[in-house]
Amino acid sequence: MEDLIAKPKRSKGRPRKNFDVTKTYEWLDESEYKRALQDFKLWEQEYERVKVITDTEFETIEEFEADLRGKYPDLGALDITQLYLVAKLDKEAIRKAYRDLKMHSKVPVDKETYTVKIPAENALEYSYHLAIVQSVTELRKTNNQINMMAIPQIFNNKIVFDIRSGQLRVNAYRFTESYK
Repeated sequence: MEDLIAKPKRSKGRPRKNFDVTKTYEWLDESEYKRALQDFKLWEQEYERVKVITDTEFETIEEFEADLRGKYPDLGALDITQLYLVAKLDKEAIRKAYRDLKMHSKVPVDKETYTVKIPAENALEYSYHLAIVQSVTELRKTNNQINMMAIPQIFNNKIVFDIRSGQLRVNAYRFTESYK
């Protein structure tokens, strides 16, 4: 009879190659990126209006007034209001345009800014919180007595209630390396 050779026992659980603590899991936060694009578009529209009113490319009133002072170096003793008069500019209209522009913040629109990076050592805890969100959402379908607003406090804001979608979601930014 031939010798029986036992096959090596197969390990269970997550494969070692997928449990690399140096690996970072990342994805693009599409909703935040789309909102940033919308905010940037609003800023851009307001900036175009400022460029038409001031006939310059300056993004702030400080830059505009510094340039105005630079155009009249001999009149350094004059107040800025007097410089507006000398240049025949409407001070109130220009300042209002820059105030309106300041109400819209110029947000970065590169995708790297909105890429969420979760290191592997936080991935397990992140997946636990994902499971909690899914469980609470399922419970809420049958029992409407669950206070959704209390859940973020219970989980130290690792789970948040997204007002726009009306659902719980994991606050992925709490699991990133840069979160302090």
